[in-house]
Amino acid sequence: MKRTRLVLAGALGCVLAVGLTPTAWASTTYPAEQSNNTSTCVAGSSTSPADCAAAFAGQTDTRTGIETPLFDPPGGNVSAENVRDLLYPGSATKVFVNMMLGFCTPADGTSSPGIPRCNSNVLTQYTSDNTATVDAHLADFVRRGIDGAVMDWYGPGSRVNDATLKYQAEIRNQGYCPGGPQQCQVMYLIMYDGSTLKYPVSWTGIPNTTGSGCSTSLGGTDAENCIVARLRNDICYMNGLHFGNDAYQKYNGRPMLQFFINEGGMYPNLPKTGPAPSWEDVWFWIRQWTDNMQVNCSGAPAGSPNYAADNGMPLLLFENAGGFTHAQSDGAFDWVNPTQNQDDLRISPASTGGTVDNFYTTSLNYLSSKVVWGVAYKGFNDVQSAWGANRLIDQRCGQTWVLSLASARNNGYSSSRQLPFVQIATWNDYNEGTPIETGIDNCYQVAASVSGSTLTWQANAANGNANPATISHWLVFDSTDGGSSYQQIASLAAGSTSYDLSGLPAGTHTLFVKMVGRADILNQVSGTVTYASSGPPPSSWIDEQVQFLANHQLPDGALLGPGNSINPYFANLAAVGLARADTATGNTVLYKWMQWYLNHLNSTDSKGLSDTIYDYNYDPTTGAESSTGHYDSVDSYASTALNVAYTGYLTGDSRIQALVANNIGTYEAIANLDDYGAPKGVRDTDNLTMAVPGGAKYTMDNSEVAGGLADFAQLEAALGRTDQHNYYLAWHDATVSAITEKLWNTTKNTWDWALGSASDLTGTFYPNATAQLWPTLFGVVPPDSTDATSAWKAFTDRWTDWFDDKIVDSYPWTAMARAGQLNGKPDQASHLLSTLHDTYAPDWGGNWYDDEAGWFILGAKGMDP
Repeated sequence: MKRTRLVLAGALGCVLAVGLTPTAWASTTYPAEQSNNTSTCVAGSSTSPADCAAAFAGQTDTRTGIETPLFDPPGGNVSAENVRDLLYPGSATKVFVNMMLGFCTPADGTSSPGIPRCNSNVLTQYTSDNTATVDAHLADFVRRGIDGAVMDWYGPGSRVNDATLKYQAEIRNQGYCPGGPQQCQVMYLIMYDGSTLKYPVSWTGIPNTTGSGCSTSLGGTDAENCIVARLRNDICYMNGLHFGNDAYQKYNGRPMLQFFINEGGMYPNLPKTGPAPSWEDVWFWIRQWTDNMQVNCSGAPAGSPNYAADNGMPLLLFENAGGFTHAQSDGAFDWVNPTQNQDDLRISPASTGGTVDNFYTTSLNYLSSKVVWGVAYKGFNDVQSAWGANRLIDQRCGQTWVLSLASARNNGYSSSRQLPFVQIATWNDYNEGTPIETGIDNCYQVAASVSGSTLTWQANAANGNANPATISHWLVFDSTDGGSSYQQIASLAAGSTSYDLSGLPAGTHTLFVKMVGRADILNQVSGTVTYASSGPPPSSWIDEQVQFLANHQLPDGALLGPGNSINPYFANLAAVGLARADTATGNTVLYKWMQWYLNHLNSTDSKGLSDTIYDYNYDPTTGAESSTGHYDSVDSYASTALNVAYTGYLTGDSRIQALVANNIGTYEAIANLDDYGAPKGVRDTDNLTMAVPGGAKYTMDNSEVAGGLADFAQLEAALGRTDQHNYYLAWHDATVSAITEKLWNTTKNTWDWALGSASDLTGTFYPNATAQLWPTLFGVVPPDSTDATSAWKAFTDRWTDWFDDKIVDSYPWTAMARAGQLNGKPDQASHLLSTLHDTYAPDWGGNWYDDEAGWFILGAKGMDP
């Protein structure tokens, strides 16, 4: 019997996936896909603040040995992928960015040689308290899915407070808070920066408070008294102007307040712990104050804001893992803790204080009783800051960013143990080289090319630290007007390196590929390439094959072919074509066939195997179906049934999906025929499957097994069965390894047609020639691999007119059309389909049967995604 096989796994999975209902993507342009989409100042950018003084040029560290010299790139095209995906699956964590609000222009006397500054801050070219800057930042937060900002705050009357109030107002003015209190699309809270204690701020006029600065030279008692009075003043101000705002972030009804204070160094005469005078005593008095602000914050002069409002007692949060045991602590936030060693990322190990891992492992002890704020950061470099101390954390081309976020899942957080908050350090601290506002460079450049009908691309690393873990997925864009406008035509997984163009409409196409980074990574695009397509066959040809199969279906669901035989293997190939067509008629035929197949499985067959299926004969006179008690090969029958289950499930037809889900145990039993050894299955110890009956280890059969297991692994994943997905994927991988190691003939550069049996391309078409096609059709090897190209060359050197329907065999072998598409010959594949249509239409008689119909659909749909 002829062994004709199917496009599966890499090939079928690709062919079928693109056959689903296309997504309608908006028109775009080549410049738009690489232009700035951040709030960074970039010339001509619509997303930058409207009043930028100039373009931000980026920041570079030119010192010898610096691994990432351009540590803050200019603004670019940044990924808006969900940052929570980098924390752990199912994360519901609130994501905040830490905001610096003191940037201004132009440069002033705080500049140093080669480093222009304004008010001791490097020039970002925007002014933080301008409405245009605030609006640009808010829009960027929303685009990236950021929940809010932690404002690095310097007290009442400061420009930083003015900027904070601008954010508060613009959250309302821009419509980001339609849902009322605690329901804003962008929230905020305050991080009290301890350096403000040294400088005077606006006084609230409340008794027992002060707006005066507290000199760092004060003695212990004077320092404590001044700091307590000043903190009281500032917290009352927050209560009146911030804590009650709809957008101020609370936790269990209480406003959160972070303290970023160098208690051990800023006031040398005031110890951190111990009896008064001490910082420990400072916080005792602050707690007494905040526990009753309705009384303590009263007494302000007439006309003042309502500093004594009941907005909830603030939660006092302190820095790093030690913040959990800090005096009067309600929780802790982690922070970036750099050293002068750029290779110490300060993420691990958990046993070392100051690392992210250490914070998370410590936090688990307090998760039920205190507030936990994790941290994420891209790196650190303070070479440009006015207070730089040569502190460094290298960015590792985005790896530091990814690893800092992954620390949460690596240290106990998950969908069942949620991390409440994470703070990105920072959004825009350009002084210390931590901003993610501009995007994080993953050090890749993208190159694309076209060979035949295949678009290929590669990510070329410009730095040894470039890592594919920073890539989310790839987008393919197509233009039919010479590059004036583009349409996205595909979204592909991160590991993808090629795309089949044979399905594009006739005409000249200009294409490019876009690498979409993980959250907040800079996206990259390739140059443009061109492709001339001959176009797909008419869609009516597919309908003809669907109707052909419908006409050859018996009332109980059996599919006839060839003649009056019912061959489950051939019918499975036809069924995959029906799934690929995905029409109402085709899905009904498919559903009925799947029912028939499941209803005719053997409990135990003549070989002692379970869940196999025999061939049947049909008597058109009596309408009876009778078993032959025979099958051609267990492994291929089983694997193609798995293809039918997965591709049928992909149609979305509710009947088929329910049938598959309700019979998943039976399908697993079918799959196990191909992964169990004797006596329960047909896999040998060398990980090749044996044909039963016969015992041969065919290249075509084993390719089908690899494809069937790959499809079935994807089906298990679609049903949420992760362990089963991993199990069958592992068997697929083992099969692929066995095929490539044992069935490739290194002497002849062709596939052997069976283990120990070299293919003779001067001999019969089957199995010598067909064995050269099946590993590529099944995705065992990619079309651009050395093995695939060598096998295709051997095939076409012998069968030069394969596309003219001149193969000397009993059947037309329509599978060659899809093989031609995959091997970069779409025009010849189209010619074969046209020739077959001219030969067999409209009657589709003679040696045309269900298997050929299935392959015809696959070829036609492969050219018309």
